[in-house]
Amino acid sequence: MTGTYCRKGAFLSGTDRFDPAFFGISVREAEEMDVQQKLLLDHAWAVRDDAGLAGRRDIGVFVGATYTHHRDAQGLETVGPHTALGSMNAVLANRISYALDLTGPSQTVDTLCSSSLVALQQAVAALRAGHCGAAIVAACQVGLTPWYYRSLSQLGALSEGLPKPFDEHADGFLPGEGPSPSC
Repeated sequence: MTGTYCRKGAFLSGTDRFDPAFFGISVREAEEMDVQQKLLLDHAWAVRDDAGLAGRRDIGVFVGATYTHHRDAQGLETVGPHTALGSMNAVLANRISYALDLTGPSQTVDTLCSSSLVALQQAVAALRAGHCGAAIVAACQVGLTPWYYRSLSQLGALSEGLPKPFDEHADGFLPGEGPSPSC
């Protein structure tokens, strides 16, 4: 990636594989949806089924997310009737709740680096308060444009090698969307 000193990262492939008809979404709407919404829908469906909760509706959805790169990557010429909802982080949790017909609380949490942890805390609180009988907790960050990583490099926030969390030699984090790269 030009403009950055970081040479490693963990990035997803196959983010273009999504079956909108499976979720009752038109092809046109899917074209204007953030890839994060698509990934979360696919995974939430699988998680709900794997947990044996298919058919259960009292499930809360809590998603940790920060910035969407979707609009930046698409350009103005692709703006259409579904662009706004397809690009809002607030819709990440709501899209899951709607598509899976869930009635529990549904919220996207944006607290930057702690978004996923706060989403988990909110889910635990909702379960304890009886607002839902089960919860799906998820987080996402798909970087579709290089400017984000260039900016983080200029800030000095990225690691020059492998991440070293809680280590005195820690020098930043590695960008990524999936499993961390190995040595």
